[in-house]
Amino acid sequence: MVGYSMSEVHAPRSGTLRGWFFRSRRPLLRAGLFAFVTVCIALVLIRIVAPFVISTSLVRDGIEDAISRWTGYRVVVEESPGLDFWPAPRITLENVRIEDAAVSPPRPLGRIERLSASFNLLDALGGNFRFRDFHLHRPHLQLKEADSLS
Repeated sequence: MVGYSMSEVHAPRSGTLRGWFFRSRRPLLRAGLFAFVTVCIALVLIRIVAPFVISTSLVRDGIEDAISRWTGYRVVVEESPGLDFWPAPRITLENVRIEDAAVSPPRPLGRIERLSASFNLLDALGGNFRFRDFHLHRPHLQLKEADSLS
């Protein structure tokens, strides 16, 4: 290499982002950028791993229990639930029956063709299911007239 010194050959151009980042005197900015990228990668990994970790039957039992507490009656889900994790975690149940189990045989009170609800992914990973944003598609309720109070 005639006519060139080693510093001229290997020195990054001063105007490049890479050169600025590595020579920067702002360690807090680098640490903040590193933390941001780490958190983003962790969130993406949780979204990828969650479908393999969260049991469909546990989510199904959790939503059956939540609807039972909400209505005060027994809830039966006749088909296996569907779980979606993108863009937000959501469970979808087909053919949901609500019945009064206090009488024998159980008296049907209603049927919901499709019910969906969203839930918090981090809570679900810990086994604590909190459902919100319920959507009832084609609910059929059977109402009975109350006996006269006189």
